[in-house]
Amino acid sequence: MADDSVESAVDKYLESEAALAAGYISAARRKLLIIILMAIATVAIALFSLTVNNCGLNVIEVLDLIFAHLGGATYDIYTPEWFNDVYIWGNSLPRMLFTVLAAVGLAVAGASMQSMMNNPLADPYTVGVSSGACLGLAVAVVVGLSVSYGDTVAILMVSFLFSLLPLAAIVIFAPKTRASPSTLILAGVALSYLFNSFNTLILATVESETLSKIYIWQTGTLGSISWENLPIAFIFILAGSLVILYLARQLNLLSLGDASASSLGVDPDNLRIICLVAIAFIVGAIVGCAGVIGFVGLVTPHIVRMLLGSDNRYVIPASALLATIMMLMADIVCRALSEYDNIPIGAILSLIGAPIFLYLIMRRHSYVWRRGRCLRLQAAQAFTDSGRRYRGFGGHRAVFDFRYFVPHIAAGGLGSRH
Repeated sequence: MADDSVESAVDKYLESEAALAAGYISAARRKLLIIILMAIATVAIALFSLTVNNCGLNVIEVLDLIFAHLGGATYDIYTPEWFNDVYIWGNSLPRMLFTVLAAVGLAVAGASMQSMMNNPLADPYTVGVSSGACLGLAVAVVVGLSVSYGDTVAILMVSFLFSLLPLAAIVIFAPKTRASPSTLILAGVALSYLFNSFNTLILATVESETLSKIYIWQTGTLGSISWENLPIAFIFILAGSLVILYLARQLNLLSLGDASASSLGVDPDNLRIICLVAIAFIVGAIVGCAGVIGFVGLVTPHIVRMLLGSDNRYVIPASALLATIMMLMADIVCRALSEYDNIPIGAILSLIGAPIFLYLIMRRHSYVWRRGRCLRLQAAQAFTDSGRRYRGFGGHRAVFDFRYFVPHIAAGGLGSRH
């Protein structure tokens, strides 16, 4: 009798584990399907963005023009084909490519920073990184570096170095003061005001032409993007994003808290320093080329978490795709409203992001993030009896306890809880 009861208990346990694994695989497939659909939508919107303000060409004609240019086609000067080629290849295409790069970088930086700080309101814009990079840009312009003609590497390096200042303050003072995530956000806001004050002092001492350049960069603009500054920005953003993507599993563990992450083999301080330097590379490149673009890295990870849960292996790439869609649509609106391209993309994104930011502040204790830990909505872990029988991933009101799955995710799969 005792042997039968033990075998029965083992069978039930194995069945529950098998159901858990099947549910996990099903949820993973659903997430991948959503990501694939988002990727298709991103490509479609990116191609459509090339047709805005380009003399009535459709997507097929634009693609033919691009492939013809790559094939070495030339046109008589001042002909309609020549104008179309100059506009598409010299303006629309590099602008679209940089918009994709900037969106990916901002989303990756925002999602990783929220995981590192266990705070839904963290992103480069709210913790002062963008303000520091913008101050670096202002200093670079004042000392004579040009944001339009050459000096691209120098501009990006100065922006990168100044973006490290608020991050260094967070890394140095947070462990000593044992500051809470909310306190770190408030400290970031204070640093933003500090850097903006220095920026204002610089603006008060420069001539009108330099003042105009700095002001345009403060509002976020894509009007000066060209093939010249695209390669170096690509290197900076790609390097930072790949580092963060590589550390996605460790960021999952960090969401449990420093003590739990340390017990699972992660050094929280070193992980934060590496990720913060990668974020500085990303933000410095974006601000150096296009100025301050806010709210993208703040909003998109939250929307993705509501759809896919809190696993950074899915959140980071999905946030990058959603951010790309958001920025491409904002750029389309900017060019559709003004054929002279005098509407900054930062203003459009702020109109979208500010209300969502206010909503997140009001609802920050009610979903996804509670007591400094990531919790997942719209996916479920429901157990009966001893708390082990799994009911599936379909419940909309049940809550997914991230503390259970993170060790298995970090290890590359599902296994026993013990």
